[in-house]
Amino acid sequence: MTRDAVVGFVVLVAVLTARASSAEEGFLWFPFASEYTVHISCRWTCLNPDGSTYNHQATDFGRTRYNTNVYAATSGVAYFVRKNIPRDTFPPGGSYGNFVKIRHANGFETWYAHLLPNVPIEQGAAVQIGQHIGTTVQTGKSTGPHLHFEVRDPSGRRVNPYGNPPDYDGGCGPGALWATCPPTPTPPADNDHDGWTTVQGDCNDA
Repeated sequence: MTRDAVVGFVVLVAVLTARASSAEEGFLWFPFASEYTVHISCRWTCLNPDGSTYNHQATDFGRTRYNTNVYAATSGVAYFVRKNIPRDTFPPGGSYGNFVKIRHANGFETWYAHLLPNVPIEQGAAVQIGQHIGTTVQTGKSTGPHLHFEVRDPSGRRVNPYGNPPDYDGGCGPGALWATCPPTPTPPADNDHDGWTTVQGDCNDA
């Protein structure tokens, strides 16, 4: 083995080791098809109309059009699905509107709120990374179409995927949970389980 090959192998092992040691710090992908279609309208702390602040403890991706598709940020099980709340309503006890909770293999959870009633998955279903799980609209306590994206650690504590303190420009402050910095869209899912995705030309997964 040449010296360059040895150096390359050592570097590769170091990268893989570092990646493995920080698996919990890099497993989420952006829950939209493009990071340029949305912006963060409400961060960990948000502004009230009167200029005061409140502790939001989630990320609101706003300025989405009605019917913007939402995708699973990583694989898991949809252990809770609500899909019966009409759009543009705020019923008692329904501040999240239609929403999906996904539990992941590492014990973390991602929550996706304010969706259209036609959520395309069922409670208890296995969900693949990049699978279409809903569409943005205005259900629950919402003043416009957006996605309320919430992350909880295995103890149930809300955590900021952008890190603590968060880095909203680069995407990854200390302890950030994004797989890439800045966060990039999820890899396409093989929704019909035929071994092909949209990237590979499978129109059925579009």
